[in-house]
Amino acid sequence: MLEIKNLSKSYKKHKVLDNVSYHFTPGVYGLLGENGAGKTTLLRCISDIISGDSGEILWKDAPVADNREFQNALAYLPQKFGAIADISVYQMLQFLAVLKEIPKARQEEAIMRALKLTGLSDEAKKKATALSGGMTRRLGIAQMLLGDPELMLFDEATVGLDPEERIRFKSVVSQTKQGRIVIISTHVVEEIESLCDRILVIHAGKLIADMTCEQLKAVAEGHVFELAADRLPSDTPYYMLNEFEQNGERHCRILSMDALQAPPVKPSLEEGYLCLIHS
Repeated sequence: MLEIKNLSKSYKKHKVLDNVSYHFTPGVYGLLGENGAGKTTLLRCISDIISGDSGEILWKDAPVADNREFQNALAYLPQKFGAIADISVYQMLQFLAVLKEIPKARQEEAIMRALKLTGLSDEAKKKATALSGGMTRRLGIAQMLLGDPELMLFDEATVGLDPEERIRFKSVVSQTKQGRIVIISTHVVEEIESLCDRILVIHAGKLIADMTCEQLKAVAEGHVFELAADRLPSDTPYYMLNEFEQNGERHCRILSMDALQAPPVKPSLEEGYLCLIHS
């Protein structure tokens, strides 16, 4: 349904996207990469906010540029989502429903459903600009749900959210993902582990991996170790993951591409990702 073909984009002499290609079908995709990897630029190209220097993006075999059918199928939550001043939460969603060309007879039902799914029903009459940061993020998610979009793009959707808000976000995605393409960009690995069918890793503008969560974890098999701090290797490079206390002693969890004189432990998704990009 959504196809990216040989997409490249540069800002001055810096290549942000380098010949990216991928074919999306309905499902939830985690777009994983460090800050500056090209995630936001890719989502902005997909949403037709900016154009690539070369390559093309197709929605149902038609270019997304100036494509009204595509725009009506798209919902996009950027990193920064601002509320409109001097109107209520309900009025803001009503305004956005008009922009999305939702028939007037269906607007009330669509708005109430979006408010309920995001836990904003009790805030409907509040000024949109009076919401907390987490509530404003919820409002951004609510506006995405208007009109039953076929393509949902979340750019760092959980930034600034507390643990309860993050759980709510995952619940909303789980309840609304059926039959849709959902792309969630993040640099926080654990945010997407329980949500995504596929993990796409973007590094230095290149799409370097397309894996399931279990496949990405397996990249670090045999490379993650836990050992006492006084047993850390002195002649082998390693990446420090964390430190912890065990039986009154300081222990370390490390990532090493070389074999150590210690049994490896089961890796996490984040460790698989680190192993992939640092190997």
